[in-house]
Amino acid sequence: MRVIRIVAAAAPGVPCPEAGQFLKSYDPDGEGGRGSVVTTHSKAEAMKFPHDAAAMACWKQQSRVRPLRTGPGGDGMANRPLTAFTVSIEDA
Repeated sequence: MRVIRIVAAAAPGVPCPEAGQFLKSYDPDGEGGRGSVVTTHSKAEAMKFPHDAAAMACWKQQSRVRPLRTGPGGDGMANRPLTAFTVSIEDA
């Protein structure tokens, strides 16, 4: 089994209080399509994935509520909220 650990914010210089924590739950449609992320310091409480590809598929999930990054500062690209973080995939 595999887990996702948040390493840092994907944007350089952006503070990331979740750094070093594991993904406990994720809903790409939460918060109006901005994504809802819950983290934990406990690897035992982290979401489990059967293999790296499943973990990466979760990381790349696109919001169905807000599928594109639009509005002020938006670039029209796919809205994948969890990609706001650099992550590592580790053994559970």
